[in-house]
Amino acid sequence: MVAQGADALSGRDPATLYRPFLAERATLSRDGRKVAYSAHEGRDLVIVVQTLDPTPSRVKISIEDGPYAGVDALEWVTPDRLVLATRTPVIHVIDIGKKSVRRVLDSTLFEPWSADQPVPRPPRFLGQVAGQTNAVWIEGVSSMVADEQDPFSPLANPFAESEPNEATGEGTATRPRSGLGGLGRGDGPTRVQVSELVKLDLETGLWDSYASVTDRTDGTVLYDRTGHARIKRTGPTTRQSYFHQYPETNFYERWEAFEQFLPAVAPLRFHLAPDVALGERSYPIGFGPDPDLLYYASNVGTDTTGLFVLNLKSQASTCLVPAPAGFDLIGLDLARTPNPLIFDRATGKLAGVRHYETELRTTWLDSTLGEIDTTIASKFPGRQVRILDWDDARAHVLIRVEASHDPGRLFVYHRAEGRLVEFLKLAPWINRLESHVTRPFDVTSPQGVRLTGRLTLPRVTVVESPPLVLWLHDLPGERTPPGFNRDAQALADLGMIILHLDAHGTTGLGRRHREPGGPEALDQRVVDQCLQAIDWVGTQTRFDARRVAVIGEGVAGYVAMRLLALHPRRIRGAASINAPTHPDQVGQVSATRRQAEQRKMREARARFSEEMENWNGTGTPPRRPTPPHDPLDWTRESQMWFLAQGKRPEPLQKDAERLDRPALFLHDPGHAAVAVEPVQSLVKAMRKRNDSVDLKPLPADVHQPDLPIRIPLLVYLRDFLNDTFYRYKVDIGETKERD
Repeated sequence: MVAQGADALSGRDPATLYRPFLAERATLSRDGRKVAYSAHEGRDLVIVVQTLDPTPSRVKISIEDGPYAGVDALEWVTPDRLVLATRTPVIHVIDIGKKSVRRVLDSTLFEPWSADQPVPRPPRFLGQVAGQTNAVWIEGVSSMVADEQDPFSPLANPFAESEPNEATGEGTATRPRSGLGGLGRGDGPTRVQVSELVKLDLETGLWDSYASVTDRTDGTVLYDRTGHARIKRTGPTTRQSYFHQYPETNFYERWEAFEQFLPAVAPLRFHLAPDVALGERSYPIGFGPDPDLLYYASNVGTDTTGLFVLNLKSQASTCLVPAPAGFDLIGLDLARTPNPLIFDRATGKLAGVRHYETELRTTWLDSTLGEIDTTIASKFPGRQVRILDWDDARAHVLIRVEASHDPGRLFVYHRAEGRLVEFLKLAPWINRLESHVTRPFDVTSPQGVRLTGRLTLPRVTVVESPPLVLWLHDLPGERTPPGFNRDAQALADLGMIILHLDAHGTTGLGRRHREPGGPEALDQRVVDQCLQAIDWVGTQTRFDARRVAVIGEGVAGYVAMRLLALHPRRIRGAASINAPTHPDQVGQVSATRRQAEQRKMREARARFSEEMENWNGTGTPPRRPTPPHDPLDWTRESQMWFLAQGKRPEPLQKDAERLDRPALFLHDPGHAAVAVEPVQSLVKAMRKRNDSVDLKPLPADVHQPDLPIRIPLLVYLRDFLNDTFYRYKVDIGETKERD
């Protein structure tokens, strides 16, 4: 780092960093002759197909699907046909030869699955039907009014599904259910969830139902590759269990609790509850070609999570890939991360497992792909190499090469000649010479505490000894992502050192790193870790110890303010993002959101009354509106359990008088998990003694790290940090440090 003054900073517009990268999805055709990838141009989603052999050519097909429609899947179904699934959700078939696009499914084709239903889960693309080039699997989730008098209704079942034993935590025999529990909201009909798997014909747009699962509560279903529903996770809101069913069972062969089905391996603990969500448990991931082999992750009896396979007929369990020392092979929340299992398209067999240690890694079960990976990685020392796809003959391999300061490039590896051909830069508008290098760390502090995270050093600085910004992600269960970090790049553009710390409660680092592990309060435990991490940075590079700020998201935002209150001589300022003022507030719904829901319900009832008045008695009658479906999120439940361990944390209201340093509160007024009203009260109390405190509104979904919607957050943080660390003269003069 060289101190060159403010004029030497890149001055990059945050919109440049948060512009969607090219090739959100990229795929190599099965004959190895074409590469297809997604891109965004203005308001259009674009699919680019590049022919590699025999004559290079390029075809661009535009799809009017919104400016930032995320791409869930892009797959070759024939040598000249692609299937595209977006998160809108829409499914298109793209004919390369004709340069045509045909929409074969959207939410309007499945009225019960539309986005305004009480269970707001849109149709989900699950992949191509094995051996059928014109068919794909689609899952839809809807809701239906339950008829308590219907003997086939879920509510008519006199026995509840298995619940864990309160003493042992393991599955017990089914027990009679008393009443309807929390199913009804008291102001509308009781509804149940229906998960349906259909086979969609890409040629005709017609579909056939293969599996339909009805349940009393919101849950998820795992299907095998033959289209049968095999595993479901369901249960009461605060406890969820896994259930198993053999294919083609009749009505009287109901789902059975997984723990009862596996008496020989019952300690595998296939259930989910707040007190085990972050601890010792097992959970299913998926099926391979054999419908009796279930892949699952488990850390039962050990600290870290490995990959296992369970034979559902013999009930024998085998470890396929053990966890690397100190890291989980597979994370706990697959809903927010890509499926780690990599399957071979040609054989359907499991080829490898993608996982994250200090950097992204792949453990290959297929020896040929492992050798190819090693060969390619040797050509790019100091960079991350990721195999994305390969052809059936394994003559061509599609790879991505990236670094912490470079979003990456795509190459095709011609195996026979050992030749690498670059054909795409994922973000050509980002100048690598203006980016900042990030390096991971995994060290032990002098106090014996494990410290992990990523340290970003700015290319140039405003002053000789730059400030330090400590960034904490939400707790528990999150982790600092690998690769090119847009947040770190945006703040390092200001000439500051950025320290992303994986504080206690972070996922991916083993069970002991997530569990409470001591009698001290969470705030004190994480505050101590932060101070030790700041001390460690001082052993690696020079920074101004008088100019240290901390940023925290979610629960870590509460910790950031506690750090500012307890150690004002070491922390100059703090910013919190959608954070509670006390951990007890996690899970509280804001009054703003409740009022918005009530307003929408009143409007829906008014529309229903008007439609009923105009209905002539023929056709489908108007649908009666139902209250919002808002099941208690088990993640929030596990957070509250985690935060309740050890000594009770102190509320920030007690710190209002000593929070006299610069403080910024950023909050979504309608946040689903943390109400804004306590934050408003705290800010009002702080302003009595502190004129450097501010509260700014955030848009919804700002937590998504790679979308332009995050730009307002970074603009707020940039202005706050500049005002906290520096004093600027207007129009003339040099930038100076703040006293």
